[in-house]
Amino acid sequence: MTRLLLMCSQASDLSRLLSACFPMHVQTAFNVPKDFASFDAFAILGGTQEAPPSLLPYVREALWAERQKGKKVFCEFALGAGEACFANTVVTTFDRPVCMEDGTVLDEQNNTRSPVQFLPKTAQVWYQYVTRPDGYRKAPVPLPQAWDAAIFEEKPGLVQCSFRMANFARARFAPFAAWKALLARIVKYLGGQWREDVADGLKAETYALAGRQSAWRAAERAARWLDNAGVLVRVEGVPQAVREGISSVILPDGTQRHAEQIRLDSMGEAALMYELRYQLFHCRQDRQRADQLYCTVRSMQLQEGVHRGMVRGSLGWWGNASYQDDASRGFLIPLAARAFLTGDMRDTPALSMALDYLLFTTGTDGLRVNQVNWQSCDSEEVMAARLEWRGEKWKNSGFFPTTCSALRENPANNPSGHYNGWYMAALLLCGMLLKEQRYIDAGRKGIATIMAQYPHTAREHSQTQEICRLILPLALLVKAMPSARHAAWLQRLMDDLQKLEVKPGAFIEHDEGYTASCSHAKSGESSVFSHNGDPVADLLYSMNWLPVSLAAAWYATGSDAYAQIYRRTVAFLASIQLNSPDPTLNGAWARAVDVESMEVHGVNNDYEWSTWAIEAGWTVAEIANGMLWGMYLGLLPKRDE
Repeated sequence: MTRLLLMCSQASDLSRLLSACFPMHVQTAFNVPKDFASFDAFAILGGTQEAPPSLLPYVREALWAERQKGKKVFCEFALGAGEACFANTVVTTFDRPVCMEDGTVLDEQNNTRSPVQFLPKTAQVWYQYVTRPDGYRKAPVPLPQAWDAAIFEEKPGLVQCSFRMANFARARFAPFAAWKALLARIVKYLGGQWREDVADGLKAETYALAGRQSAWRAAERAARWLDNAGVLVRVEGVPQAVREGISSVILPDGTQRHAEQIRLDSMGEAALMYELRYQLFHCRQDRQRADQLYCTVRSMQLQEGVHRGMVRGSLGWWGNASYQDDASRGFLIPLAARAFLTGDMRDTPALSMALDYLLFTTGTDGLRVNQVNWQSCDSEEVMAARLEWRGEKWKNSGFFPTTCSALRENPANNPSGHYNGWYMAALLLCGMLLKEQRYIDAGRKGIATIMAQYPHTAREHSQTQEICRLILPLALLVKAMPSARHAAWLQRLMDDLQKLEVKPGAFIEHDEGYTASCSHAKSGESSVFSHNGDPVADLLYSMNWLPVSLAAAWYATGSDAYAQIYRRTVAFLASIQLNSPDPTLNGAWARAVDVESMEVHGVNNDYEWSTWAIEAGWTVAEIANGMLWGMYLGLLPKRDE
C-alpha cells in the first residue's frame, strides 16, 4: 500500500480527500525534515495560503532524489518543487482551466493562480487557462501558452498545479463530475485508491440541492433565509430595509461576501412576500415586517421638483436612476398588490405619481428606454441609455444626454421584455386597481409594440428571458382587456416556453441567433450559457419570474393547462433550492443551475451577477412570492398535508 507524505499548513478539502485515499499517510508542515526515502509518494498543498509557500532547497533535493527512483510528487500552489518558475499571483476571474486533451472546461470560481514564468520544454501541460473559453462543458483546445499553464507534469514524476485547489468543495468548483475526474487522476498518479464517496461527501458538506419538497416548505425556507443570511437591515430588531443579497464572488477558501447595496426591488419584493405570508398564515411578525418594509419603499419616491413621482432605484449606485422595471417590481406591483390584498387604498396617490412620471418619460411607441438618470431636480435634462440594434445583435447604447420631453416625443425603439415587460404589467395592474383606463391603454400600447417585434425583441440575456418576462403583462392584459388577439399572444408565449422545457418545469436558456446584448459578452454582464442546448436554467433573469407569471396566467384564463405548467415549474424550483449548513446559502436559490448534473453551474463570465449570485429580491423573494400566490389563489395547498 502506498505510503504518502502530505505537506500542508492546515487541513483542507484536498488534504482530507488524500488522507482518505491513502490510509497510510503522514501529515506534516512545510519544510519539516523527514525520512523521505520511507515514503512512496508526496503531496505538497499550499492552497490554504494566500501566497504560495516556498520549499527550501534541501526539500527540493530530497524530492528530486525520490523522483529519480520512480516515486511521484504532486505540488499544489507552492514554489520550488521542480524547474518551473512562477510569477506573482493574479486573480483568475474570467480565466478557466481547459483540458489540453479534450477541451473539458473547469470552473474554479474567483481563484488565485501563479502564472508560469518559465516552463521546461519537456513539460506536458494537462490543463491551460483560457479567458472566457468558447464553450460550456467543452471548448476548443487552446494553443500552448506556458504563462497560462494550470496543471502540468515535469518528468520524472512531478505534477504541479499553479492555482489554489486545496478547498475545491468549499469554493464550489464546478462541474463537479469533471473535477472528480481530475482529482481521481491525481490520486491514481500518486498511487492511491480513489474514493469518490469522500469527494461527494465533501461537496455535500458545503451544499446540495433540496430534491423533492413541497412549495410550502420551500417558501418557508426562503423566508428563513431572509432572516438568517444577514440581508435584512434591522433597527431595534425590526427589519427596515433589505440588502441586495450575496455576492457572486467566491474566494478560494469558500468565502462569499454580501452584496451590501440597499435596493428598491429587494425591499418591495420582500415586503410583498411578508404581506402574502400574513394573508395566508396571519402571523403578527409578518404583518410588522411587511408594514415596515412598505414604509421604506414609499420613502424612495421623490415628492417635489420636475421629477416628482420618480422612485429611486437604490440608496447607492441608482439613487438618481429611474429603471421602470425596478420601479415596477419594487414599488408599483408590491404596493398595488397590497391594496388588492388588504383593501387599503392609501397608496393611490403614490401609485399615480409613479406611473405619471414613467409615462412622462415614455416614448410615442408606448415603451421606455432602459434607464433615465436625472441630473437636477429642477431640470428636464437627463442621461439615458437604451438597447440599440447593431446589425447582428442588440447592445447597450451607453449614456447619452437628452430631456424628458425628447424621450416622450419620440419612439423609444426599445421592444424589450426585460426593460419594459413588467412596466406594462404595472400599468395594467394599477389601471385595474385605480380604475384608470389611460393606464390600461398605455400598457396595451406598449405590449402591442413589443409583440409586433416578437420573437425578435430587444434581448438583454436571452430569448428565454424575454418569454419569461412577457407572460405576466400578457396575462394581465387578458384580464384587463379580454380578446381573442390578446389570448392568442399569451398562448404563443406559453407554447414557445414549453419548447424550452427539457424536464418537467425546467426551462433552459436559449437565444435564437445569439442576438441578446449579453450573449457571448466579452466584458460586463454576461449570459450564463454559451451555446443553445447548454442545460442551464437562469434564476435571476428567466425562471424566477415564472411562478408569479404562470399563476397570473391561470387566474386570467382559468386554463387547466396553465395550472399544470405552473405546478411543474414550482415543483422544479422547490427541488433546486439550496440545502447547506451555511446560513448565507441555506434556503436560497443561486442564479444558475445545470439541470442535467443538478448542481449550481453555468457560464461564469458575468461581471457582478454570475453563477453563484443570490439576490434577496430578484430571486429568493420573487420565487417565494410566486409560490405564495399559488397558495393564495388555490393552485397549491397552503401547508403540507
